Amino acid sequence: MNDKISVIIPVYQEKLTHIEQSINSIKNQTYSNMEILVGLDDPTNILAIEYLTRQEKNNDNFRLYINYENLGLAENLNKLIQKSTGKYVARMDADDIAEKNRLEKQYKFLIENNLNFVSGAYDSIDESGNIIKISRKRDLFNLDIRSIEKYGNILAHPLWLVSRNILNNLKYRKVEPAEDYDLIARAMLDSNVKFGYLGESLLKYRIRVKSESHRNPVKSIIMAKRVSNAIRNQQSTNIEELNFYEEKSKVGTKIIKLLGVIYLIRYRLVRIYIENLRKNDCYNSHEN
Repeated sequence: MNDKISVIIPVYQEKLTHIEQSINSIKNQTYSNMEILVGLDDPTNILAIEYLTRQEKNNDNFRLYINYENLGLAENLNKLIQKSTGKYVARMDADDIAEKNRLEKQYKFLIENNLNFVSGAYDSIDESGNIIKISRKRDLFNLDIRSIEKYGNILAHPLWLVSRNILNNLKYRKVEPAEDYDLIARAMLDSNVKFGYLGESLLKYRIRVKSESHRNPVKSIIMAKRVSNAIRNQQSTNIEELNFYEEKSKVGTKIIKLLGVIYLIRYRLVRIYIENLRKNDCYNSHEN
């Protein structure tokens, strides 16, 4: 029998049409043993409340939690994890669209490879739903992922499928927009956590120009650099240090953005190198 999966979906101020597409893509999954938990973090979003309330009324496996005071993403997610009952927790964003076999394929990949923390590839769409980029990658496993994470985050947050025990033990910290990378860094301190990356695209990820990383790219670069340093040093980043940020001069901003480009190039080169190693391993194995 397949284990129960709790799908947690934080909702804030996303467009109603996007929320509907996201919810429907999860409701129509080929994997049936699941529950859907939605945390609405904006009590003024009346249209979303009305729609989500109808979903809860009409679906036995659907639960809505309205935060009448804004908690922020980290605490909203922690609340949903605490309310969940599945052996595994799947993350989903309220403006993304999951392929109908996403959970089925991720769960099979996780079980067959004895993993407990899985993410994967996604296609990018714009705010209108138009395809921007199609992604097809190679499957990667624990040691390779741990190497890549030292330079950047390959484990896309909206595609996580993770043992609930791991998330309950670690919990998200208020370090937006690096709350996912920060949790990964702390998970990597535990050798019992086995990571996996499924190369088949199972999600349409919506690129939003008003996201936190787009609003303040310099802060995002600085925080990501601090987390990657912590992973390389096998340390847990101090939350005060991670959150510390001060406005930069125009020159300082330009320098940090340039460094961000350099960091991104380095991350991509490391990823390409490791993916090519796996490609060659598969080729040599086939030849032998």
